[in-house]
Amino acid sequence: MAFATLGLVKEMEKMEKILVIDDDDDVREVIVFALSSDGFDVASAINGVDALNILNNLNPSEYPDFIIVDNLMPEMDGVTFIHEIKEKYPDTFGKIPLALSSAMGTVDPSLEKFSDLIILHKPMDLNDLLQVARESCQKKG
Repeated sequence: MAFATLGLVKEMEKMEKILVIDDDDDVREVIVFALSSDGFDVASAINGVDALNILNNLNPSEYPDFIIVDNLMPEMDGVTFIHEIKEKYPDTFGKIPLALSSAMGTVDPSLEKFSDLIILHKPMDLNDLLQVARESCQKKG
């Protein structure tokens, strides 16, 4: 699934774009539905590898304004994904605001160097998620 395609109404171009990365179908669908219902243009991926493939096939104008990534996933987990985009793509994807969603009480200490990283604890309150998404998209824009 990708962001809104070209040629849609101009209003679509102004919608903030969010990429949701989570291997749990139910969790991903709830988050995508909540964000879409709040007016965001949402794409989703099932793991970090899938997300990198999506990102690498976008034009800069199509980059998401915010990324929410689950901590524990197969193939590429959230911690590895965050390191990948922050360290290998610091001038492009690395500038996109990020939130790590985690059911674990602690977060990998290697992430402490990314002071702008937002931690969302599961189970997450959807109102809190929407507020974080709005604020993060405003920071990027």
